[in-house]
Amino acid sequence: MLLSLPSRQLVVRARARSVSHALLLLLALSPTALAQIAAPVGEASSERSDTRDGEADTELVITATRHAEEAFWIPQATTLWTYQDLGYGGDGRSLPNTLTREPSVLMQKTGPGQSSPYIRGLTGFRTLMLVDGVRLNNSVWRSGPNQYTGTLDANAFGSLELVRGPGAVLWGSDAMGGTIHARTAAPDASQGWFGTYGLRYSTAERSASHRLEVEGGVPGEFAVRFGVTDKSFGNIMAGSGSRALPNTAYDERDLDVRVDVPLQDDDVTLTFVAQKVSQDNVPRTHKTVEAVPFHGTSVGSEIRRDLDQDRELVYAKLAWRAPNAAFYDDAEVTVSWQSTEERQDRLRTGARRDLQGFDVDTVGGALQFSKGTDHGLLTYGADFYHDEVSSFRRDYVNGVFTGPQIQGPVADDASYDLLGVFVQDEIEHAGGTTTVGLRYSRASAEANRVDNPNVGGSNPSTPGNVLRVNETFSELVASVRTLVPLDDQTNAWFGVSQAFRAPNLSDLTSELEDSGIESPTPDLDSEKLLGFEAGVRTQQDTWEGEAVVYYNELRDFILNSPTGQFVGGTPVVQKSNVGDGRVFGMELRGELRLTEEWSTYASGAYMDSSVQQFTSTGAPEHGPLDREAPLSGVLGAALQPHDSVWRYEGDVFMAHRADDLSIRDTTDTERIPPGGTPGYAVWGVRARRPLGPGSFVGVALENLFNRDFRIHGSGQNEPGRNLVISYRKRFGT
Repeated sequence: MLLSLPSRQLVVRARARSVSHALLLLLALSPTALAQIAAPVGEASSERSDTRDGEADTELVITATRHAEEAFWIPQATTLWTYQDLGYGGDGRSLPNTLTREPSVLMQKTGPGQSSPYIRGLTGFRTLMLVDGVRLNNSVWRSGPNQYTGTLDANAFGSLELVRGPGAVLWGSDAMGGTIHARTAAPDASQGWFGTYGLRYSTAERSASHRLEVEGGVPGEFAVRFGVTDKSFGNIMAGSGSRALPNTAYDERDLDVRVDVPLQDDDVTLTFVAQKVSQDNVPRTHKTVEAVPFHGTSVGSEIRRDLDQDRELVYAKLAWRAPNAAFYDDAEVTVSWQSTEERQDRLRTGARRDLQGFDVDTVGGALQFSKGTDHGLLTYGADFYHDEVSSFRRDYVNGVFTGPQIQGPVADDASYDLLGVFVQDEIEHAGGTTTVGLRYSRASAEANRVDNPNVGGSNPSTPGNVLRVNETFSELVASVRTLVPLDDQTNAWFGVSQAFRAPNLSDLTSELEDSGIESPTPDLDSEKLLGFEAGVRTQQDTWEGEAVVYYNELRDFILNSPTGQFVGGTPVVQKSNVGDGRVFGMELRGELRLTEEWSTYASGAYMDSSVQQFTSTGAPEHGPLDREAPLSGVLGAALQPHDSVWRYEGDVFMAHRADDLSIRDTTDTERIPPGGTPGYAVWGVRARRPLGPGSFVGVALENLFNRDFRIHGSGQNEPGRNLVISYRKRFGT
């Protein structure tokens, strides 16, 4: 089947703040481990090769179809990263970094802890993030880059799936650019109790991350896995002279647990998962006076802008098989609760300071059923999510409290409901399939404390100063996808899919102040996308590859348009459904096995877009999407000698100059240089050796030639020459 090439492309990253972290690494390498490193060739035991739930060898993905299916036979562009590609087996700095080199993915980084994937030109609330099928997106997610994907600890998951393109029929609102699905690893009770320690040490990031897991249980009764992660990131050392980037340090602490309980001879399984992620003082450096210019970018005026955020998730899932039932063979029901807390501390010039943030509590439920028929597989179900939102802002001058605002970034005392019902039928024919799907969705927003932009001041007793918003949106979307085998080793597919995004509380009530000051806008419609996609993939004896072409029509996209008003030099913008346009792109990837020891791989993507937007005078014109991804790709080689257990890789990650800029890009002078972001070619080498089941040591040298570069649209430069040591050791039974 088609290999998941990103697992061969990622350069492992790590580093520490002090010599003590290096000593921890030496202590972690126990005499047994050191003996294994020095052992003669052929004496090392094999590394654990599964995804923690037995799916790596067969490359099964579920996001595109809602059931386990071989990636080779899915009529959509998908990528799977396994347990070995995540956490300390891959790029353990953050989960978003895992996607950096994937075709048609631009990994924008506003700050060191604030990464946002642009998938086929769309990001923020136009991409959907799932955790074991539970929506991470909520009603306060904003347009453009946001940091919420970075609140997922890569070490807590057994696999990561990316589906590029529309996924609204199966997953609902927001699944327009793509769907990212992080899946927890099923714990193993068959080997008694055991533990795992992981360390990631990085020089140019001046960081160290530690992970401790305990796993085990009683076979046939229960299995549990508990993990804690501590991450400490220092100020980044950029390339070309190894200059330090001040105010890029932050800390993170993570906790996760999963319990699986088999019932009724494994025909029924109860799963319980809990996660907590806490990030402290994550800086948004480009807005501050400590920003370091890059090719003419401007420096911010604020003294400090730091973000604290906490995310908690608890869910329970009951899954069972009933092959004799009339209407289903398999079923599952999930109930979930999530909490998102965000606090921003902003110190401006003139001794002005504001503290603002929000709390979102989300209760969710989902039902899913599947039934095999004479023609294929029928999947249907429903899902529901309810947000309760509180929001605040408090202003100070010279440390003196000047009073609260009516709301914070979004409305206070607000709620948001999202309900969906879906059905999908996979019809088999002549060795191929045609998949037809349909979803009905209804979203409703109710906000009781919204600041009226037409009434000055923040006194809620002022007549008309507090608005109430009550809006409802309904959408019906469909998709048809056909896969046809051309021979035993090659297939082709074509698909037409609708997608939508219902306006959320950020659209309707935001007063966010960033590159423009937004104002509440109640009267909006849903955004719509019609996507066309065609592809061909093959897996020959010595090579394999995939080619995809897509075309997306955008309708009623919500854009920020200038009003001609300014507050403190920052333009005031108004949201409206005027963003009609289109996106066209191509994606390629392939691998060639030159010999039994040598292989080469390559991937790349091209994108072109045009969408209606407005100049500073309010005149309409067409231009590219914000942060349109430049032509980019990866070229690499891997060596697995017969007489060695070490695996070696080297590659170059390339991006053309990003100079096709939207109107908003040209005004984002703190992140995007005049005329566009320079292109780059960044080289890296790495080696990895298994130390036994579940254990390994890896060494990498990133940015080999110390290139000073920035991913397009980001607020900071990437690390310079970076020595990375990653280590994982399993101990116990």
